[in-house]
Amino acid sequence: MPGLKRASRYLAVVLAVVATAVVSVSSPAESSAAVAAPPPAYTPPFPVTYPIDAPRQFSDTFGTARDGGERLHQGGDLFAPKMSPVVAAAPGWVSAVEWAASPGFYIEVTHAKGWRTRYLHLNNDTPGTDDGLGFGLAEGIGVGTSVAAGQVIGYVGDSGNAESSSPHLHFELRMPDWTPVNPYPFVIGRSSPTTLYVLPTLTAEPVTNGIDVVGHAQPNDGFNGDVWAHEGIAYIGTVAQGETCPSAGVRMYDVSEPKVPVEMASISYENAGTIAAQVWVGSVDTPRFIGDLAIVAHRACDEISNDAFRGFTVFSVSDPANPVQLGSYDTGPGTAGVQGFDVWVDGDRVLVVAAVPNSLLDHMRGLGDVRIVDVSDPTAPADVGDWDFRRDMDPAERDALTNGADPVDLFANSVTIDDVGRRAFVSLWDAGVVALDLSMPELPRMVGRTGSLGHSEGKSSSTSFDPEIQRLVVNHTDLDPLDDDAANGDLEPEVESAQSWGRQVVFDVGGDNPLLVSTYSVAEALPDEAGEVSLDGFYSAADSFADGRYVYSAWLTGGLRVIDLSERNEVSEIASFVPPAEIDPYGEFVSPNGVIKLPLVGSVHVSDDLVYVSDVNSGLWILRLAEKPATVE
Repeated sequence: MPGLKRASRYLAVVLAVVATAVVSVSSPAESSAAVAAPPPAYTPPFPVTYPIDAPRQFSDTFGTARDGGERLHQGGDLFAPKMSPVVAAAPGWVSAVEWAASPGFYIEVTHAKGWRTRYLHLNNDTPGTDDGLGFGLAEGIGVGTSVAAGQVIGYVGDSGNAESSSPHLHFELRMPDWTPVNPYPFVIGRSSPTTLYVLPTLTAEPVTNGIDVVGHAQPNDGFNGDVWAHEGIAYIGTVAQGETCPSAGVRMYDVSEPKVPVEMASISYENAGTIAAQVWVGSVDTPRFIGDLAIVAHRACDEISNDAFRGFTVFSVSDPANPVQLGSYDTGPGTAGVQGFDVWVDGDRVLVVAAVPNSLLDHMRGLGDVRIVDVSDPTAPADVGDWDFRRDMDPAERDALTNGADPVDLFANSVTIDDVGRRAFVSLWDAGVVALDLSMPELPRMVGRTGSLGHSEGKSSSTSFDPEIQRLVVNHTDLDPLDDDAANGDLEPEVESAQSWGRQVVFDVGGDNPLLVSTYSVAEALPDEAGEVSLDGFYSAADSFADGRYVYSAWLTGGLRVIDLSERNEVSEIASFVPPAEIDPYGEFVSPNGVIKLPLVGSVHVSDDLVYVSDVNSGLWILRLAEKPATVE
């Protein structure tokens, strides 16, 4: 996904009022009629077998408040002795075998018509111990295994947050759109399903401050990723999560009438093993091409075959209704592809400066993570130069700057170009941001560095740059805020050790070496007085776009935040937008405390006074700053 962000508390997304269960009692005649009627949409298309081979100890706790009301129970707890056999509730195939902090060791099974069951808190220790070595999976069970109803798939335990309770199985029944349904009436064999026990949504309408909503479009499938706008056309890439990798290319919308975006053509590619990690569109004039170019970064999906394309493709979108592929650049064997890039149009020369994570370590020829590629002839992209922090820095200086960090964690993640200053700002995951002098693209050299914030304050994931006031905004990401182990970094230890979702840091880059100006975070990302961070979503900095005095930032569940950089040594939030919460179509994004309907603003672009926002779940939003945005105290 493109990147992730936080500062003063403004909007907290809260759960709506809990819906109560409605159980009807009918006469035999009415029951007969009810059975003959078409089943409700929330009824699974299969009988549900009791999922433990043990005496039944099951009470209806679905929808009850947990963690002080911060989340609702999304399944039922079935109590049984540790190592009691857990069986598949219906025929299907094992779609996940995972470990996470809250659910512990769990199995997911996908059934007919996309319904799913999940089996949480499975045993994670060898008999008679609590060693966490794992003993909860039945022999022969793994991802992709077909299972029959009643077949043993695992064993009851107390892993995850069940360590403080009696051993039990947390059992979930989910509809194809990932909405949880109360399993109780189906598990106990009630003859006619009479309960619509689905969890409430979060925000039903956008929540705005100083922002006007102009238009909205919701694509039909896939996760919505990087957004760009050019000449009345909006472009949205497709991202992925885990093993889910929808290959929907780059969707294109006619936004000449922004109130009513109209989906038109798409930039597509045949290989389903890659995602559109980023897209750039602009007008160029070179000896070999005059018109509008679209450049699409391709990154390999997780756990895919080695023949998937990795690199970037170049399209002519001069006629946006008919995109034409002109050429491509392959990052080479062993690489994951392009994570982020920027384009430098220098007269009649067009250069792509791309971040290819861990190319240095994985590429057969050891090419650096930073690739400089000439696309002046878009039919034949050509290497110009490459650079890598691990290879091109003096080893002693490198180790001193990074506190001896694992070289794997020093990869390049994103690039932002200062075309006037002929610089590239490259985010290095565990080494901050470096400024590269591109005066000689064939021989890039480092001229400055911001430093890292350390593990618990977030990695250097992406940047944006304002040439007018020479400010560099660095988005530091941490998608595991509960892991508070301090790691390498250049700041004080007490800063490193605080739990957080990460920060946004502003630097003055008017000179050779960046100077820290200020920091910003949404309140949910930082520890409160009790040292806790919000766990009802993902509050990390994904993307930002600098435009004049303002920086527009995508903070995932924190929505869009607009900050003013005009005052030196301080930033102020002037506007915000949080889209309605939606469930993603593949059930991949679940907050640390179990919330499934989330705003997830992952990308932002500004063009012609309109703000284009991409939400992973709810699609394209077209916004405009209000005439007099209110300042948030």
